[in-house]
Amino acid sequence: MRFWQSFYRTWKQQTAMQFATLSVLIGAYAAVSASLLVQQNLQSLLTRWGSEVKVNVYLTDDISENEIRSVSSSLKESELFNKIELVSKDEALKRFKERLGALAPNMSEDSAFENPLPMSLESMMSKEASSANSFDLLVTLSEKINLMAGVEEVSYGQGWIENYASAINIFKASSWALIFILVTGSLFVIGNAIKSSVIQRKDEIEIMELFGATKWSIQTPFIIEGLVMGFAAAISSLIIVLCLYSWQSQVLIESLNFWNLKNAVEFLSWPRILLILIGGAASGALGSYLCIKQVSTGWTAAEGS
Repeated sequence: MRFWQSFYRTWKQQTAMQFATLSVLIGAYAAVSASLLVQQNLQSLLTRWGSEVKVNVYLTDDISENEIRSVSSSLKESELFNKIELVSKDEALKRFKERLGALAPNMSEDSAFENPLPMSLESMMSKEASSANSFDLLVTLSEKINLMAGVEEVSYGQGWIENYASAINIFKASSWALIFILVTGSLFVIGNAIKSSVIQRKDEIEIMELFGATKWSIQTPFIIEGLVMGFAAAISSLIIVLCLYSWQSQVLIESLNFWNLKNAVEFLSWPRILLILIGGAASGALGSYLCIKQVSTGWTAAEGS
């Protein structure tokens, strides 16, 4: 009850400053929430597209059965794939003709025609393995298999996969750095607001100390005030980001309809939402504590506050 009276008095006496502080915190936490949201959906897209990645190991014409088994075993042992299929030269030509359709209906019937397509091992990445770390393993595995006897080439769409996975790693590193800076800045913002409240209630603190109030009974209301402010800012930021997400995701899905993003893009998961809420409250409490930890019992401490 005493806390709420103190909280109300602070907002009544310093309305403009409290609103300014809350606005800055909401902006900081909104940037944090948006960064986590983009991280989540970039990873989701990589996982979704990764589950459709087909790895083709093209084999030489003179490869032996033992060499084929050795290459196939290496693919299976990696546990990155849920299906490995040997495609013969004839099967490869059949598939090529089906895709070519009416463009060259009698191509293989020409007496001078010789099947140029190589035998290959086709592997589909499993959904469980399709992640940024798994793609790093895929690159390493491909380099290893490419050196094996009887292997002519390994293809898995190297260009876009490596570039996309690299872009995600760069974005993650930069966004975590941004989050650290914003959270650190929010500690100072909350600390300054609480410091102003302490100065405003200097006389009250002196009286409490004279009557023998303990250190924690004096500090706790300020810590709770910072916690409530941080928690309120975190909730407000999530509401703002949710509104922006609802608007922008629809625009994105309609604009990039050919990518079929409808089921791939989603709002923050519950663990991330809880992380933001708990983080907001914790940073508010910590910022307050760092500001008022010197406020203790005794006349000198009150004078220095």
